[in-house]
Amino acid sequence: KYLDISDESELKSLNLAQYLKNDAVIVLESCSTGKGGKTEENVANMIGIVFPNCMIFAPQEPTVAKNYIYDEKSRVIGVNYRCGVDKTYVIGLDK
Repeated sequence: KYLDISDESELKSLNLAQYLKNDAVIVLESCSTGKGGKTEENVANMIGIVFPNCMIFAPQEPTVAKNYIYDEKSRVIGVNYRCGVDKTYVIGLDK
């Protein structure tokens, strides 16, 4: 089985957000999980609904994560996907 947008209600019913800190970072490494960005139904937006207080990084095209960008406290603050920064969808950057 794989995770897709049809899993949203099941994941919400499990109240999984209680297991993550409010400022947790989720990095999606599966191809095109952020395709279409904010205006489309995609896995990244579904994860954003299930985990509303997290920052989420997702590629908008087929790719892999080249490396992560960390701040001085070793928190992930960015992801360099091979598809490029312009194809990286970020949820929660304003937090």
